[in-house]
Amino acid sequence: MADDEAQAFCYSFALERLVAVMGELSKASDIATATAIIGDAARALTGADGASFVLQDGQQCYYADERDIAPLWQGKRLPLTACIGGWVMRHAKPAVIEDITTDPRVPAEAYRPACVKSLAMLPIRRDAPLGAIGIYWSSNYRPDAQELAILQALADATCVTLANLELQARQEDQLRILERQQARIRSQHATLDVFTRALAHDLKEPVRTLLSYSGLLLEEAQDQENHPIYLSYIHHAASRMEMLMDAVSRYTRLDDCAQAARSLCNLNETASQVRRNLAGLLAERGTTLQIETLPQLHADPAHLTQLLQNLIGNAVLHNSHPVTIEVRHSISAGHSSFAVADDGQGLNASQTELIFEPFRRLTHLAGCAGLGLAVCQRIVALYGGEIRCDSAPGRGAVFTFTLPATEKAECDYAPNR
Repeated sequence: MADDEAQAFCYSFALERLVAVMGELSKASDIATATAIIGDAARALTGADGASFVLQDGQQCYYADERDIAPLWQGKRLPLTACIGGWVMRHAKPAVIEDITTDPRVPAEAYRPACVKSLAMLPIRRDAPLGAIGIYWSSNYRPDAQELAILQALADATCVTLANLELQARQEDQLRILERQQARIRSQHATLDVFTRALAHDLKEPVRTLLSYSGLLLEEAQDQENHPIYLSYIHHAASRMEMLMDAVSRYTRLDDCAQAARSLCNLNETASQVRRNLAGLLAERGTTLQIETLPQLHADPAHLTQLLQNLIGNAVLHNSHPVTIEVRHSISAGHSSFAVADDGQGLNASQTELIFEPFRRLTHLAGCAGLGLAVCQRIVALYGGEIRCDSAPGRGAVFTFTLPATEKAECDYAPNR
């Protein structure tokens, strides 16, 4: 009778421990935490020398966790037909083996380093198993019906936990997708706002000019004295309209990530191309352009060209006297940091907060749409970076931006040649 009472006490204690384990599993937020709880519980509830937690991964068994004296397969994948865990999952029934050397389902030699003599393996989910929980003994042992029932209850609780974690993972994936969609919608709204502002304000002026002077041409068809002047105004207005529409088009195209053709770019070559593109303007304004040796980046070459050209061109055009422009580079915290600095007239603090807004022009220069810096900000954002302007009146301006760093490669290309 004393033995029966002791057995009943042990069973009652195991049930209490199982309830506590279920509470811990309900709080598990990831598979690693759940497997650790399950492995420890399987050993504690049965007094086994070791435990394993195996998941089905297609036609393989994935040994997600092993709590053994000498773990054999933790983190490894074995074919379903090559281990007892696979047999349990394929047949959806438990396996209890008192002597592994006598059972053909077990590769006994594989277990020898772990000194395994006996084992029990139960399916997680009894129909269409998701995995299996195994317990091992270093001496011959056969668990009784109560121990197997407790272990099966643990396996059933594990099934619920796995289902909850899978549901949670799906919800997190859907949330990330929704956040990306919302960010894209916000970006598209911003783009639409830019286009609307272009139609409502900047494009109206050249359209009015075209209508006005083409109307005068029609009214004064017989008097051609002023026609060349009217035509020059019309040509100027049409050119400005074309420039504005081209600028808006470039800005809106940055919404379409599919158009980006990213590759490993030598930024020195990009900088030299920008120098050639701006050669006439640099010579006309007497600008000195100094460029440090730059790294390679994984990006769309067109984006990098436009980014550097807009920043350098901006420094040239918005200073009334010749300036020196420096392009510098450094690496910090996994990001390449770049600076385009000039020694020009500078800006006040309130202006540095406004210049990245679309169509925000501090001066009305011919050929400027007011989108150059907005395009720069958008390109940098595409790569997860940031851009800012530090300036003060009379002290020039420094535009600093970050891009993801690419592993540095040796390059003997000199941008100032």
